[in-house]
Amino acid sequence: MYRLSIVADAMHSTITFAHADQSTPSGAVEEYNSVLADATSWAEIASVMSSQSIAEIESMDQESRDGHLGFISSIAANKQAFDILDSTVSGDTAEVLAKSCLEQIVTDETYSMVNEGGVWKVEYVNLSQENDPC
Repeated sequence: MYRLSIVADAMHSTITFAHADQSTPSGAVEEYNSVLADATSWAEIASVMSSQSIAEIESMDQESRDGHLGFISSIAANKQAFDILDSTVSGDTAEVLAKSCLEQIVTDETYSMVNEGGVWKVEYVNLSQENDPC
């Protein structure tokens, strides 16, 4: 069984606007994947990431930040058949369950979300594959 965990993180940025799609946890996950797939810098995705995730990425050295961004953005860019299955909200936190096809393998995705100032943001992402073909 293959398991892959990714901390969804971002670099601190002066970007403070919220995308309209971040009004719900599911909308924020859609926005996260859309922005991340084309990202070439952490500043591009900071508005969809939680402050905790931003702090984690800022603690990395530049080479690690660059490598991590390339890794997670390539995953987002190569996903196919992305589908949100469920969303559960509990106060200012939420969990969004999704499924996609990554490298022809069914991928279960769990997004841990946090509401910061009325805007849903991605705090952590867990991807899990069990070698089931798409």
